Amino acid sequence: MKKAVTLIMTVLLAASVFAENIFEGKRFSTDGDKDLYKFKKDKTFEYAREEGIIFGKYKLDEKKKTIAISMEKLPVDLFNIPGLSGKTLSKSEIIRYISDKDFGKNMINLMLEEKLGGNPGIDVSKEGAADEIVNYICFKELSLGEKVQGEFDKNKDYKKILFDTYNEMSDYLASDSEFESMMGLIRKEIDETLKNAKSTDKKLESGINRIFDTVVVFDYSKADNGNILLKEKAKNVPVKNLFYSINDENYEKRICINNGLLAVIEVTEDNEPKGMTFYATTDSFKKDSGKITFVSTNNKKDKIQATYSVTRTDTEAVMTINFVSEKFSDAEFKSSYALSEETLIEQK
Repeated sequence: MKKAVTLIMTVLLAASVFAENIFEGKRFSTDGDKDLYKFKKDKTFEYAREEGIIFGKYKLDEKKKTIAISMEKLPVDLFNIPGLSGKTLSKSEIIRYISDKDFGKNMINLMLEEKLGGNPGIDVSKEGAADEIVNYICFKELSLGEKVQGEFDKNKDYKKILFDTYNEMSDYLASDSEFESMMGLIRKEIDETLKNAKSTDKKLESGINRIFDTVVVFDYSKADNGNILLKEKAKNVPVKNLFYSINDENYEKRICINNGLLAVIEVTEDNEPKGMTFYATTDSFKKDSGKITFVSTNNKKDKIQATYSVTRTDTEAVMTINFVSEKFSDAEFKSSYALSEETLIEQK
């Protein structure tokens, strides 16, 4: 995903760079890239790529020779969201979809539909949902081999039918224990998916926020051959970009940060992971140092306080986060933001 985001952002820049009217309506590509983009005089741009057209906006500072790019609408296929494809939507439209009260409930069924070609309509909130999903997977396996006909019947034991079918088709007779071991691996994956279903929308939302809220600022200049050179400089990198770039974890404290979302890992008495509590922040990050308040996505009264500082050199910008809470006081996170350069080429 990072590669895709970098490519998209770079492209956006291209559009903005040509704030002068003489470039309006013309097409541009990056070096070695056949995807095309063009910018308009209303401070918007379009970028055509395989997944669809990306719509964005740009802000040009001709005095400083900088161009700031951000996204307005993206093809949803870039996000791989179950049940959502083939559309180009804004941030609010995508968030509205994954925030729907039935998204988590339907997500597993949508995933099964995309992978297996059928939606079983299983109520994942009820007891025994995992067993029903295993049974449905066995049904689809049998359907592909034309060993069963018709619609899925949740009252039939397709797992037993599949076991018998395997033994009928092979010279090697699988034992009950071998078959159950194989089914057990599938069941384990399903249990993990169901356990994390409630937090999936939060993680998706965090990734979506990162892409839409990121503003990339480039210095631009025109080369002798007419190409436009774009260069990201550490001094211009927005602090929020640095925050979103943090992808780090502290095993000892059982906390991690990714896409601007703080996760606290819960463990059993045997020190085995049993779930996560997610914390988000709405802080603006306008200065190179300040405070962060992480608020639980499940309980607004549950908060974790932290401080941050940013150091910049000619080639690097780094954010460091330290926690005020005594429980996490020894945990420190740092960004690893990569500056980029690009060449824009006019297409005749």
